[in-house]
Amino acid sequence: MDLDIIQYGWDILGDNEFSVLEQIREKGSVNSNFAISLLNNSPTYRDHIFEEVSMPDVIAGTEIKHIEDGSTYLKIRPNPATNKVYIDFIDQSISEDKLQVFDVSGKLVTNYVMNPVSGGGIELDISRLNEGFYFISVTDTSTGVVRSGKLIKVTPGK
Repeated sequence: MDLDIIQYGWDILGDNEFSVLEQIREKGSVNSNFAISLLNNSPTYRDHIFEEVSMPDVIAGTEIKHIEDGSTYLKIRPNPATNKVYIDFIDQSISEDKLQVFDVSGKLVTNYVMNPVSGGGIELDISRLNEGFYFISVTDTSTGVVRSGKLIKVTPGK
């Protein structure tokens, strides 16, 4: 059958041949895998039925405090930096409580004590960080708002 299909196409098989292949498949013999392969590759045979999946409506829960938007990014300057950076907030209406620095693998490097500067930002001493790429996260623990930014630490003179 497979050589006939290769030479003449699937139209060479009639309903009788499909029923023979189904009988071979049902026997579970040595030839069953071959019969299943032919059946599954035919353009009309399908032994499986897909259910139509219906998605429920999304309902807002009370445990979600904040969804990230454009106002959750930190402006970090200068960047790249060597010893100190200044972090400005795009939205100044929230008081931040917790500042953390993570390396590129997501490992927490350090927690910082924040030193607010005039204008609503933070001055951050990064002199003890190794040269590399870091993620900075500032969290307002009362609202759950997390702001994040990226920082590149370079060694002076390089």
